[in-house]
Amino acid sequence: MGTKRNFELRVKDPCQLYLVMQRRRKSKGKEQQLPSAIEEDSPQAKHWKVSVAADPVMWLVGSAVLGVYSQTIYPSIAGGDSGELVAESCHLGVSHPPGYPLFNMLNYLVVNMPGAQTKAWKANLFSAGTNCMWTPLIWTYAISAEVFALNNLFAAWLLFLLLSYAQSGSVYYANLGAFVCGLAMCNQHTIVLFEIPIVLYVLWTQRRSLGMKTLSTYALYFVVGLLPLAVAFMYTFYLIVFHALSNMPLTEGLLYGVHMRFWQQPNIILFVWGGVGLDAVLQRAWRTSGAAAAGLGVVLSVAAMVGQGMTWQHVGNQSHAWFIPNYAKALLDPLPPHALVFVNYDLQWTAMRYLQRCEGFRPDLTVLNLSMMTYKWFATKHALYPSIVFPGDRLVPASTNARDFHMKQLGAATYLLDETIKSGRPNITWLAECARPLEHSLRHEPRQFWSDSLLKNLGLAYAYIVRSPDEFAPTDADPLEPHVGHHVPDQTKYKDRATDRMLQVWREWIALPSARADPGYDAIADIVRKFTPTT
Repeated sequence: MGTKRNFELRVKDPCQLYLVMQRRRKSKGKEQQLPSAIEEDSPQAKHWKVSVAADPVMWLVGSAVLGVYSQTIYPSIAGGDSGELVAESCHLGVSHPPGYPLFNMLNYLVVNMPGAQTKAWKANLFSAGTNCMWTPLIWTYAISAEVFALNNLFAAWLLFLLLSYAQSGSVYYANLGAFVCGLAMCNQHTIVLFEIPIVLYVLWTQRRSLGMKTLSTYALYFVVGLLPLAVAFMYTFYLIVFHALSNMPLTEGLLYGVHMRFWQQPNIILFVWGGVGLDAVLQRAWRTSGAAAAGLGVVLSVAAMVGQGMTWQHVGNQSHAWFIPNYAKALLDPLPPHALVFVNYDLQWTAMRYLQRCEGFRPDLTVLNLSMMTYKWFATKHALYPSIVFPGDRLVPASTNARDFHMKQLGAATYLLDETIKSGRPNITWLAECARPLEHSLRHEPRQFWSDSLLKNLGLAYAYIVRSPDEFAPTDADPLEPHVGHHVPDQTKYKDRATDRMLQVWREWIALPSARADPGYDAIADIVRKFTPTT
């Protein structure tokens, strides 16, 4: 039986409310150090739960940070997905994949609370209440209605439950952890990267006594936690894609920001270890230099925390940022009554949807999102607009792949092709890479998604591959798309395949009426004629 000191809960790190775990006696064996299954009503478990609830430092730090956040939150919606998330929360709708049912249900309660503030402000305050860190990245998502703040809370909660289980060995924390694992999955699926190692650790510590009854109990708690997700499935099914794991180019400002926000979850582990180090330093100062040195360390730690808050306060303070709702109102206000409005960008769409759904602004207008109208499932939504006669089931005659192959990437490929050609001695590998996005657009996009010059540029890429004195390394993977020169007998003769594809796309290009106005038409037409057999 351990002493009270073994189970005392202390909070030393203000960022993560790190709960300090005292070291066990060195004389204990390895098997003894693993938590055993202790009953819920044991003195250890009871003391652990009481010490958590009564810890004054935890409540003091949480209140201080929440106080700062409450003074810096957005007064209404922010950019990004904020408008859509709050709009769907106002009427218990389904947000973009994976739906975020837990976020919407919790915020449905929040936005309908009494008060003169906007519904978006209430949702923003909810995000502030789920976070406790003054780093600029965390701060950014703690003052607006975003799912990342709630995900941070779940990540911290799981770490707390893991520590509680490791200290007390109580099945109460194991069962509660299983429930929280399921509940967290209803908000953001990247939390599974936290859950897998935690689950494996708990099962490993119980490997000698683990049976079907225990596994069934954990599974039941997990499924109960997943119940909010079943609400979303009543409306629609979503394909779960981990965008956090996608290999996005970080040279684009927007994509860099999208990538950066997924580092909040692993940052929580880093902050916990920072708390471990801080606690070790303060305890060592107490043992070696006395209370004065330890007190000085505490003062410096608090000063560092306050300094962090003051450093980033000018960035985190968005209490006067009315730009997004005012912008949306400026777009909607001058429109005639009962107008049909088409929008094509998230900023306008989410802001307008929030104003209509939550604040009742210009409810007479019908706002349609053009990008959503390109999908097959939009045909099932026609009934929601009985006064509109749609000429077809969706906006384009074929499924749009522009979102998959990125129109911006297509423009970048054209630019890179131009720069590569102008370099004097074009790199043959770069030329092949430039051709790939052009090929994707040509083969997969509807005709209206690409211009006539696409054929010309694609032919130029293959022409410079043929002209290059360099050769592709024989050990390299196929640098060309599989359809390029597919009937060439020897598929390793890449320049023969490039020649075949060059002539093919240039024949299509010179047949277009617009090609004759191009300065390079005569030269390209002459090349095609030379290599085209006469009948």
